[in-house]
Amino acid sequence: MAKTHAEADAIGTNTEKAIIIDEDLADSDAMAYELDRTDDMWALADYVAKGIEVLDNDTGFFMMCEGGKIDWACHANDAAASIHDTQALADAVQVAIDFAKEH
Repeated sequence: MAKTHAEADAIGTNTEKAIIIDEDLADSDAMAYELDRTDDMWALADYVAKGIEVLDNDTGFFMMCEGGKIDWACHANDAAASIHDTQALADAVQVAIDFAKEH
């Protein structure tokens, strides 16, 4: 189980099983809103890129990615957080699309 970015960086294709937990959890153990994310914190797209790196193999894989705080922001009528987290999800999906185009 990786609880720091350094530990997550060390996970690779030879890792049999892995769980990566964001070391900068906020809001009852959720990732920070994109607006609150600092440069030293991983974005959702970083987690997708790491997942692709670890899961990439000759037989294929399935990955699901969720931008769950978009819903929280909408319930709070927080348009700015909703917009920024939606863009962060779009960036994460783009990482997957780029990978799919290359493969």
